[in-house]
Amino acid sequence: MGERNPQRKSLFEWVFVGQKAKLNPPRLDDKTLKTYAGVYGERKVTLENNVLHYQRTGPKYRIDPLTETLFAVEGLDYFRVEFVAKAGQAIKLIGHYDNGDRDSSLRTK
Repeated sequence: MGERNPQRKSLFEWVFVGQKAKLNPPRLDDKTLKTYAGVYGERKVTLENNVLHYQRTGPKYRIDPLTETLFAVEGLDYFRVEFVAKAGQAIKLIGHYDNGDRDSSLRTK
């Protein structure tokens, strides 16, 4: 029954990705992290002391890699950030919510 319920499947995948990253945390080099830093509409990603930070309109949050492109947002367990890259440069940021919703922003700077 769980496979037929998209929201439930999404939640299982959410938990699985988080647990997998805890057991084997990905390590990204500075060059990769720098390609993610930029402005994506009203969202801003900065690299400070080799750590990425995410900010929309309010406070700035540290983001930690779960995979090469997907990041957990510190303090926001229901939200994750994914980067889409083309030719070695991030071109889009996708916000993932634990209920399966997504919203995306193209890189503007």
